[in-house]
Amino acid sequence: MAVFRSGLLVLTTPLTSLAPRLAPILSSAARLVNHTLYVHLQPGMSLGGSAQPQSSPVQATFEVIDFITHLYAGADVHRHLDVRILLTNIRTKSCLPPLPTSVQNLAHPPEVVLTDFQTLDGSQYNPAKQQLERYATSCYSCCPQLSSVLLYPDYGPAEPPVGSLGVHLPSTIRPTSPVARSAKQPVRGHRRGAVGGTFDRLHNAHKVLLSVACILAREQLVVGVADKELLKSKLLPELLQPYTERVEHLSEFLVDIKPSLTFDIIPLLDPYGPAGSDPSLEFLVVSEETYRGGMAVNRFRLENVTPEGNWQREWRGMGKATGGCWKYRDPRGGKRGLKVVGRSKEELVPTLPSEASSTSGVGRGRGDRFVLVHSHPSFSLLTLPLLQDLEELTLYQIQLLKDLNHKENEEDKVSSSSFRQQMLGNLLRPPYKRPELPPGFYVIGLTGISGSGKSSVAQRLKGLGAYIIDSDHLGHRAYAPGGPAYQPVVEAFGTDILHKDGIINRKVLGSRVFGNKKQLKILTDIMWPVIAKLAREEMDQAMAEGKRVCVIDAAMLLEAGWQNMVHEVWTVVIPETEAIRRIVERDGLSEAAAQSRLQSQMSGQQLVDQSHVVLSTMWEPHVTQRQVEKAWALLQKRISEAPSGP
Repeated sequence: MAVFRSGLLVLTTPLTSLAPRLAPILSSAARLVNHTLYVHLQPGMSLGGSAQPQSSPVQATFEVIDFITHLYAGADVHRHLDVRILLTNIRTKSCLPPLPTSVQNLAHPPEVVLTDFQTLDGSQYNPAKQQLERYATSCYSCCPQLSSVLLYPDYGPAEPPVGSLGVHLPSTIRPTSPVARSAKQPVRGHRRGAVGGTFDRLHNAHKVLLSVACILAREQLVVGVADKELLKSKLLPELLQPYTERVEHLSEFLVDIKPSLTFDIIPLLDPYGPAGSDPSLEFLVVSEETYRGGMAVNRFRLENVTPEGNWQREWRGMGKATGGCWKYRDPRGGKRGLKVVGRSKEELVPTLPSEASSTSGVGRGRGDRFVLVHSHPSFSLLTLPLLQDLEELTLYQIQLLKDLNHKENEEDKVSSSSFRQQMLGNLLRPPYKRPELPPGFYVIGLTGISGSGKSSVAQRLKGLGAYIIDSDHLGHRAYAPGGPAYQPVVEAFGTDILHKDGIINRKVLGSRVFGNKKQLKILTDIMWPVIAKLAREEMDQAMAEGKRVCVIDAAMLLEAGWQNMVHEVWTVVIPETEAIRRIVERDGLSEAAAQSRLQSQMSGQQLVDQSHVVLSTMWEPHVTQRQVEKAWALLQKRISEAPSGP
């Protein structure tokens, strides 16, 4: 049967008996769809009658949410599939209006509609398929030539009968009290709420978190996406998707699953984000890991003034206004907000003009404290009205999805950090074509920041059969008396850089160029072309010895432009703090000197942005060895599959 890029799976079995049947259903669907699989829940719907079935609301209960989690957990074994459970017809108790009559657009219009509904004779019964196609096209935008398939999964010898009690699913939302909660209990809806995360390589655990938030929200969902400072503590941050890419994937998913919501996606630059300041928010969805952060957000809301931005945090309590143009003192210690009352409008302003003068007083009628601002060109009066305290957000704590197939050093939950670890050793972008090199001869450029463990990786590659060219060794040869760089360097920097025996004193030379960009450029303009020429001679030697893979080990590979000599750039990454520790221990430098050395080099992120393969030595040596062996095996496969001709 044909394989389709996108599909819609309509599940009609009652939820009580669907859970134990789900794995075979997903396996059957995964054999027919290879990219995006939308899932529509319509438990109890029949395709066997004479009347055309219509979409009807499904009340959001804890059972429904638990099933959604169960489905995403089961889909995790089919990681080639982007599964998206559509929530348009799933409504909370406080929001059960009629379903929209218009067709919902999907980012990837389904090419095939599938269902778990079964006919009595187990055939591809045409009337049932026709009803299925009409149902799908009445709900969603589908491809014009829509195919349909009635799935008949192999449930094994003990097929659970429809209507059986099924299995008890673990709770997605952690109960807030020890009192037993009924699975049939409706979920309460809210107008506006928030959820936050890194959302790197959007995976099924993210989708559970986002789906719960979308079900709970009736009007608007604020989604904070971690960026900048909040990313520094992440594992392998160099492999994180850029913010814009993460937001793009997140937006598409959210609009697909519940287009009736308004989504406000913003960068998270501090641990609180809008959840710490927005008075209109009612709930916050957190995971088991971030629950303490949610508690901290609530403490922050209770302890601080309502800020519309960082500028307002400057003047809460006994604050000082941004720009230092005014001060105010609140004897009662009340929480205040700055509001501009204009001639015909009232709005918040981020700052006061420096020429404004101010005086304090008490407003008439309400007794509000205020600041009068004179000489303001746009507004007649500025007041500081007393703001109401922010209310606590209702916290919904979501249980983590377990990763039953996690490997050593990977987390036992479904997580982006594990996915980034799994990327180590993989090819991230197409190799460079090097027609000037002989067919069958492949060159790798190996680089990394100081202390990254690059040289140890080079030795592991040597053990696997690679020919290693050490650029530091070539530099020593070039500096040596009679070497190709010796005379030009002495002429450029003078004889006072020499030892008494005529050998270049590299420490003296280093002190001469360190921190002096002009002097450093003079040196690199001499050395880099010489080292490149020596490296090419070494490559010729490697070919003469019959080596198929040559590795140029060079910390300055990209700065020197030597990527033009290689097919692939491999970068070894390590957290900067670990690199500093290693440099201090290995070279006897102070932490400040080690930090200064790293600052003079390209950062790990800059190197990774131009790399084909990334490795890391931050774990035990045998883990590094396994990474290198994986990268080497994939390299051998690429070489064997590469065209032999020019």
